[in-house]
Amino acid sequence: MAPQSAVRLPVIDLFDENSVPGTASWVSKCKDVRLALEEYGCFLTPYDKVSLQLQDQVFNSVQELFALPTEKKVQNTSDKPYFGYFKHPLIPLSESMGIDGPTVLEGTQSFTDLMWPNGNKRFCESVHTYAKLVSQLDRRVKYMVFESYGVGKYFDSHIDSTSYLLRLIKYRLPKEEETNNCGFPHTDKSFLTILHDNQVAGLEIKTKDGRWIGVEPSGSMFIVMAGDAFLAWSNGRVHSALHRVVTNGKKERYSLGFFSFSGETIRTPEELIDEAHPLLFKPFENIDLLRLYSLDDVRKYSQKFNDEAMSQYSKLSNYSQQKSSKNYMIMATQSAIKLPVIDLFDDESEPGTDSWISKCEEVQRAFEEYGCFLATYDKVSLQLQDEVFDSVRELFHLPTEKKVLNTSDKPYFGYFKHPSIPLSESMGIDNPTILEGTQSFTNLMWPNGNQIFCESIYAYAKLVSELDRMVKTMVFESYGVRKYYDSHIQSTNYLLRLIKYRVPREDENDFDGCPHTDKSFMTILHDNHIAGLQIKAKDGNWIGVEPSGSMFVVMAGDAFLAWSNGRIQSPTHRVIMKAKKERYCLALFSFSGETIRTPEELVDEAHPLLFKPFDNMDLLRLFSLDDVHQHARSFSQPKCGA
Repeated sequence: MAPQSAVRLPVIDLFDENSVPGTASWVSKCKDVRLALEEYGCFLTPYDKVSLQLQDQVFNSVQELFALPTEKKVQNTSDKPYFGYFKHPLIPLSESMGIDGPTVLEGTQSFTDLMWPNGNKRFCESVHTYAKLVSQLDRRVKYMVFESYGVGKYFDSHIDSTSYLLRLIKYRLPKEEETNNCGFPHTDKSFLTILHDNQVAGLEIKTKDGRWIGVEPSGSMFIVMAGDAFLAWSNGRVHSALHRVVTNGKKERYSLGFFSFSGETIRTPEELIDEAHPLLFKPFENIDLLRLYSLDDVRKYSQKFNDEAMSQYSKLSNYSQQKSSKNYMIMATQSAIKLPVIDLFDDESEPGTDSWISKCEEVQRAFEEYGCFLATYDKVSLQLQDEVFDSVRELFHLPTEKKVLNTSDKPYFGYFKHPSIPLSESMGIDNPTILEGTQSFTNLMWPNGNQIFCESIYAYAKLVSELDRMVKTMVFESYGVRKYYDSHIQSTNYLLRLIKYRVPREDENDFDGCPHTDKSFMTILHDNHIAGLQIKAKDGNWIGVEPSGSMFVVMAGDAFLAWSNGRIQSPTHRVIMKAKKERYCLALFSFSGETIRTPEELVDEAHPLLFKPFDNMDLLRLFSLDDVHQHARSFSQPKCGA
């Protein structure tokens, strides 16, 4: 980690009596602001208009806000990334909330009424007053920069189009076993950000030479920071500062982030383009830039702060990158090829018979060629299927504040819905093959009980887990490594994800969920007879999977690929919603509790060892947000030319 620098950020007083617009002192001050943003991307400014009394009121109100129960806080939702409540297992020390339009009384009042239905006048008034005062500082800084660049004529239209977001952030103290990194190093996607804390240190800014500057807290000192939109508007002159939070104190840290976004198209003024400064950025929308990069920094966090895991899985990571480099040609033709269909339970295929050996080889070839196949499986009766899918529909009809109670410290084991993937929402049942696992989930969703849901889901999960074990038996036998099977199965744990895909509106894309591979050992998919799933073949074409009630899609995950030393393919797949009816899908994921280690029998001169040993659950944590990041990048790209 780069050492912290003794360099200090510039401190600029924007409201001193000598700096009157039009004077030489004003011109000099404007230049100071511009140079600070060009060199550091930020500076400190004293701002006494926000009195110490108001600061105390605001931070007391923020502490009161975060003391609310989680089921109340998660009601702070938005279709704009990071405008609502945010907390993620990869960033355990922080949680944050957002107030859209805080400078307008209705915006702050709406948020207050959501959190406190019976009202909280002190919160509403103090936060609204604070936001209005900080917006004056925002306008002052922009005015000075526009003036210094000689483009003051654009200022009024920019300000008229500006919208604001106030993010309220809490950083708790780390436990003994936790790192003190409270978030990944990142740049803001706003036009300008103004930060203010409760006088607890933690913020660090990265200089151009790679050193970190620790920002000393002070009650009346505000940090003014340029965002990526400001950088693009200035044609690269203004620096967008990389920053992070590291908790070294013994006290909870609260921070207020005041973000401004331009409602105009971000377009570099012609006055800032010349031979020495050719145009660097195409015009784009500020909010689209936010959507595009909304999950990019979280992906960077998982890479930066899991260095040990990254080195451990370096070969797997490299393989995944090579394999996925061509995954996003979304308009690739859909292939007329069909996936293999294999009946694993026909009467003739008894273990030890020639028919059994032939069937095992057939399963092995399907995994090696496609990474998946269709299995006919009549043990899950049509009656049970109907009961299960009726129960799943009932589940997703529950109010959001109930569904978000499905939480977990394991990525994707709980409720998941994100604006970048608008058509789908999903929930997870950990250990569904154990009655206590399904019962616990049922009680969480229906405190008064729901016997039909619990019994049908539990019976379904147990039957599908039998299919999981049968497939693995056949693969282990076919590779001649049956001796490892028992310990693998004994260590296996299951996750049942329940997924709903709604019908897209006319103005929405029908792609839902980025093309991705699973990080499980194996996945078994089953839908409600609505088409949508597509598998990418080795030749780059997409194979559409035709739905059928008694047909299950058996798919290898990246952990199975690594275990097999690269023989088995982990297929890239996606869902496209062209149907006019909601699609429901059940996915049983199996994860190995043993270290994923290639059997020595699968390593030879023709097949040198490709993968270092690793933990299956660590693999899931490492890559948990990578596919969502790629979705945001792939499907938002046409919207933004930056």
